[in-house]
Amino acid sequence: MQPLLFPNVSMEKSYLRKKVGIMQKFKILCMFFIKRLCSLRLFFIQNHLFCTVFKHILPFF
Repeated sequence: MQPLLFPNVSMEKSYLRKKVGIMQKFKILCMFFIKRLCSLRLFFIQNHLFCTVFKHILPFF
């Protein structure tokens, strides 16, 4: 268990909310980046494998 870093509960809640927001933004950025990568036809097989792997991993973030 992690020790409490915050003197009150509301501060902790706002911190957690910020953390979740950052994770969501990161996920959106990743999705955008992957879509851009997949749309580029420069790296054929490697890129396709990379994209399929990432699409399976990303929902677990």
